[in-house]
Amino acid sequence: MKHEAQLPQIRGGDAAEQSHDSGSKATSTPIEHAAGCAARCPADEILAAFATGNLCGSDLEHVDEHVSCCEECLLVLVAVLQSSSDPAGAARDVPPAPAGARISERFELGELIAEGGMGRVYSGHDLQTGERVAIKCLRTSHAAEHPESLIRFLREAEILGKLAHPNIVRRIAMVEAEERWHLVMEYLPGGSLRDLSRASPRLPVERVLRLGLEVADALARAHHLGIVHRDLKPDNVLIAADGTARLSDFGLARGMESSITRAGAVLGTLAYVSPEALSDREVDARADIWALGVILFELLTGERPFVGRNVATVLTAILHRQPRQLVKLCPELPSGLIDLLQRMLEKDPAQRVSSARQVGAELEAIARAQTDGSCAVAAAKTAQAQQAASQPSTRAGWPSVSRTGVNRRRRRGAAPATSRGAKQEPRR
Repeated sequence: MKHEAQLPQIRGGDAAEQSHDSGSKATSTPIEHAAGCAARCPADEILAAFATGNLCGSDLEHVDEHVSCCEECLLVLVAVLQSSSDPAGAARDVPPAPAGARISERFELGELIAEGGMGRVYSGHDLQTGERVAIKCLRTSHAAEHPESLIRFLREAEILGKLAHPNIVRRIAMVEAEERWHLVMEYLPGGSLRDLSRASPRLPVERVLRLGLEVADALARAHHLGIVHRDLKPDNVLIAADGTARLSDFGLARGMESSITRAGAVLGTLAYVSPEALSDREVDARADIWALGVILFELLTGERPFVGRNVATVLTAILHRQPRQLVKLCPELPSGLIDLLQRMLEKDPAQRVSSARQVGAELEAIARAQTDGSCAVAAAKTAQAQQAASQPSTRAGWPSVSRTGVNRRRRRGAAPATSRGAKQEPRR
């Protein structure tokens, strides 16, 4: 089975957050349409027809709109899609495809780049364009045992398709082939911010300002479309060949009205999770601003703003303690940057920087001031060098004698000055 996958529009919350009474499923074939998740769920056979492309017209539109906000029905679609590729429904993992294998007759699989619990990432080639690509493959066994992982996978593919931005990883295709789901993206050879910080625990201020500005611009685009990343950390910021940043891994991303927790569990890496998320309070775009503040702090200092000996002490620090003082860790930092990071790490979201756009504007202003200051210092040094070059050169400890004075003495018949110790002819 090989085809480019048609992705359902995914905007709803987790199944635990949006449960429906199974008795409310419609039994009639006409699909009753109503706005939002209050609509009655269509029958399973209608969902199966939708998943296999056998609906059309208004029925197709109604189911598509309902599935966009009902994750229980989305889980039914996942089950249908899984059964279509594996009728037995066995929770088995398809062996990795060999290097050189082709996907949908367009993409050629290369070497394994990374491997995790959910899947594998390979390098590859787009045979149509000749472009090098990265191919993310979801483990079939993991998807069978954890249907939410396929939902995250599909969600990431859909969101990347919407977020066309130079600092967000570009999605090329989503393909379901050979019992696997494949997310094809642009290839980024520079690794991640995590790799960068491991190689250089303290990055130069100018580099951090530029990277921070690029990530802030990417977040501003996502937030403008109502999407909160929810899992911002150095591992999810990739580096392109030209050194620019690319925001990636939107698998946990959700609309701003959704909660960041599922069944009481915090999603996202603990060190970068905001206090309101840990407290199960309402979360919006300012949670991403908090995470970006933690990342910038870490890139500048080589350390995190909240530390502890174990999970409990880290949680306590994030919730109740002030971040470590940047002015003590890096006193050479610009005062404007120290002030910005303090406001990004305010525990009360109402006191935090309100938007990623504002963060980007302030980072750009600080970077410009740094550049102007460097240019002023360079100009002053150049002027000093030019002034020194215009002065007559003298040897240390010797008086300066102009050629004009020597010639004048010669015209008057005076002998020119001689060096010390030289024997002089007596006057006659």
